[in-house]
Amino acid sequence: MMYTYKTLCRIGLCLSLFLSAPLFLQAQLTKDFSRLSAGDEIPAFLMKYEQEVFSADLERCKTDRVAGATYKKFTRSGAEAMKEILYSGNILFDDPVSAYLKQILEVLLVNEPALRNEIQVYAYKSSAVNAFMLPNGLLLVNLGLIANTTCEAELAYILAHELIHYTECHNLDQYVDRVERKWTQKGYVSDYLEYHARSRTHENEADRGGMERFYKHTPYSPDAVTNAFRILEFAHLPFDEDPLRKEEFAAPVFELDAEYFLRQFNPVKSRSLVSDTLSTHPNITARRVAMENLITGASKEEKQKFIQSEEKYEEIRLLARMESLNQMMIEGEYVEAFYNARIVEKEMPGHPFAPSVKAASLYALSRIRNKGLFKHLPGRSDGEGAYHSATHFINAIDRQELTLLALRESWKALQMDPGDAYMKLVVNDLLKDMLIDLKMSMADFSDYAYGDTSFLLVEQVEEEQTKYEKLTSQKKVIPLAEWEMRHYMLADLKQDSAFMKAFEAAYLEAQAEKLGEILSQEASPREVKRGEVAIFLQNPVFAKFKPRSAQNPEGLHYRKSRSQSLARTIRRLGRPLNARIILEESRDIHEKGGYQALSLARESSREYRQISDLNIHAWSCRDYIRGKETPDASLLMQTIVQRERVRRISGSNFFPLAASAFLNPMLPATLFLSFSGEYQTEVRVGVMDLTTGKRAYESSTLFQGWGGLDYARNFIYQTLYQTKASVYANEKSKY
Repeated sequence: MMYTYKTLCRIGLCLSLFLSAPLFLQAQLTKDFSRLSAGDEIPAFLMKYEQEVFSADLERCKTDRVAGATYKKFTRSGAEAMKEILYSGNILFDDPVSAYLKQILEVLLVNEPALRNEIQVYAYKSSAVNAFMLPNGLLLVNLGLIANTTCEAELAYILAHELIHYTECHNLDQYVDRVERKWTQKGYVSDYLEYHARSRTHENEADRGGMERFYKHTPYSPDAVTNAFRILEFAHLPFDEDPLRKEEFAAPVFELDAEYFLRQFNPVKSRSLVSDTLSTHPNITARRVAMENLITGASKEEKQKFIQSEEKYEEIRLLARMESLNQMMIEGEYVEAFYNARIVEKEMPGHPFAPSVKAASLYALSRIRNKGLFKHLPGRSDGEGAYHSATHFINAIDRQELTLLALRESWKALQMDPGDAYMKLVVNDLLKDMLIDLKMSMADFSDYAYGDTSFLLVEQVEEEQTKYEKLTSQKKVIPLAEWEMRHYMLADLKQDSAFMKAFEAAYLEAQAEKLGEILSQEASPREVKRGEVAIFLQNPVFAKFKPRSAQNPEGLHYRKSRSQSLARTIRRLGRPLNARIILEESRDIHEKGGYQALSLARESSREYRQISDLNIHAWSCRDYIRGKETPDASLLMQTIVQRERVRRISGSNFFPLAASAFLNPMLPATLFLSFSGEYQTEVRVGVMDLTTGKRAYESSTLFQGWGGLDYARNFIYQTLYQTKASVYANEKSKY
């Protein structure tokens, strides 16, 4: 289609404004890059989560079929979803990636200004390959999707696909389908299949409609359309095919076993052969073939893969990949982070970010191996394509060698950025692991490289020395015949005076930590309550177990009102201990920096769920640790209370019930206690120190009987007390 002069001018104006904007992106790619952050002021569109406002945006979809109670339920659930997404802290606005996406949207909707005013697109911090449209016009594109594309035109087609979901009100159609189907056991299978068939129809409509209505009227190349489906087909794979090789870890003083490195990998399993009968999305190959038939014969003259510059696209994709690495670390996907960090490192040689991710992921993986927590690891034979080389390597390498390799990589990353306070803590932690878990000191490492036999040629000069002069004289450590490869892995670092100072500091800190454990047990209540401690309370979870169903397979029913009440209770419990509890909802995200603070707290909380049993420095706390962000609380607290009714009338309460029949005044109370039943109450509390990113205190308990909530309150109070005792002991042990 030929563009009119007016249309070309509008596109040119948009692009010129974008290209003339301040070079904020280049600032993001400087040495100080740590994470992608949202701007200071939340756009008004994102605050439209009140049901009345949300409902007004959906009037265009309202029909006789969805009028009344169903429509009200849909708008209520949509408004709640909107608020939940906002308070996830994952939306990016006033950032370079979202600005780039807006320019693509401008090109797609250049001929539909009214629709353009209804749609807002933002980047979303997630490593998953996905994009999704809310019914009110909020279009979110995951960074993981951008990270796996190869050109701007692929992103344009994906956005065009999502636009059809909005214009055709697919969200509302699917919601009505779920409401109308009761999902009873009798008609479950037929309803299930029919619902998924309708969802697949929506996807096919979006594929075709996105092409016909939006994409083909743009300068974007039709060749990129079919490749967009390749992105979905291989969404489970890393950024690129780049197998681990022995040469990557080559060092002059040691040599890793060749058995750690695969030469042949598991084949990549094509998702194109998977049946779509039980899926909400059609078969990917069928979708791609349908689109290939649609664009056959389409003119490719003056069609391009890039409208904005290719260099700009590569910078945006690099930003998306870097932030995706952050999200992988936060979600505990350490093998994926390690593998992909190598790819990013090659894209930006000399930049300290990717080496720090690689080192931090190895640090976490070494702690997993040392603690035997294999639930955090993929199996040795898991993974497809070149990624299989990473899963094999992490499982095959000797755990002690893995710890020392993590130490070497962390020290290397620290040398690239000596001011990185987070990496200093990681090096310190790995040195303590070497001392405590591996039970190795510097005397257990050779001063000679593996294979170096020059020590055999050194002549022994007999000198007249006393016993103590001989013991204290500086001599090189000569390797023993039975020593394994790990004993050579620090031979070169032992010659580095800065590394040896770091080792001495770690040794002294390990001794201080032992003292701190003793002091925390001996601290008096008066000492514990002295001094205020600020604790940010992540919204606590209060849930009841109910019978499992198709809609709720876990059987957990979350009680929002009880969760809010629990948060207020915890705040009251902290007052006698001089612990200032900051509730999540009390933070004003409208204030300058408020949303960034919420995002950091959310990420720290998500990561803490993954690493609570590893006790490692949280990757998400780097900005706190570096002092780039001033937290309004030094501790972050998570609380989960789960209750389950275990029995009603039992042998223990039958006899009081029978006896009460003869004592009428006691009958009402006894009947109430008997028929209300006994509950099993589980309480889990975890506290993270935001200044170090490590676990400060964690405990859990299980109680069965009446009075479970009183027991939970008492347990939470004791946890707060122990947390303050731990803080007191750590401060005192420093002196």
